[in-house]
Amino acid sequence: MKIAIRKLVPVLLFLLFALAARAQKSLPAFSQGDERELFPQYRVYGRFLRDVRDFKAGEKAEICEAQDALYYLVLDQKGQKITVPYDSVEAIAPDVPDLPQADDAEIEAFACENFRTQERGYLLWTDLARLETYALRCEGGVYRLLRRMPCSAGDETHPPPRGVFEVRYKTKYLGKEDAYLCKLAVSFYKDYLYHSTLFAPDGAQVLDCRLGERISRGCIRLSEPDSRWIYCRLPIGTPVVVR
Repeated sequence: MKIAIRKLVPVLLFLLFALAARAQKSLPAFSQGDERELFPQYRVYGRFLRDVRDFKAGEKAEICEAQDALYYLVLDQKGQKITVPYDSVEAIAPDVPDLPQADDAEIEAFACENFRTQERGYLLWTDLARLETYALRCEGGVYRLLRRMPCSAGDETHPPPRGVFEVRYKTKYLGKEDAYLCKLAVSFYKDYLYHSTLFAPDGAQVLDCRLGERISRGCIRLSEPDSRWIYCRLPIGTPVVVR
């Protein structure tokens, strides 16, 4: 009996390794992996003010996306994204911990461990907890940090969409006539973009150069030099991670 069990051990080990390899191959293009305290997920929740669909007044749900004054996209009890009226939810400001600054090696290590590498190519990653954006390049399956950029984003009522996206298109200018102008915009999802801080419509006078704050309508604002770097360096199709 002992001999038979001994013979089975190599077979069992082989099956375990085969299953592990299969699981590795089935990972999504970007896997969140085990979260570290150094890079916590930034999540926004809302409280329902009245009964809506399967939610009761007072219940909470995670907010995934907001369209100003129109709707919120929230996760239901099954983890599916559903649309609810904007005025049916009260967004709750998340309690963001006071995080230490991550050094280059920690940023590179987290990217390598949590975002599937490619043989060559760029990656743009925005850390919403720190309000920093990192540009990395993959060489030989290893990410190297090229540039770290302070940024501003939306508050709890206008949270940026979180997930894995890609650079869709670019435009040199966008804005609201007679109100403001943004420069060097890079789209990554619907009408959400990376772009410069706000300028007057003539493009010369700075209206709002604040970075590191939650003040936008959901887009990610960068300094003009940083937005120019992204605009000029990152090709269409570059992976984008917002988390």
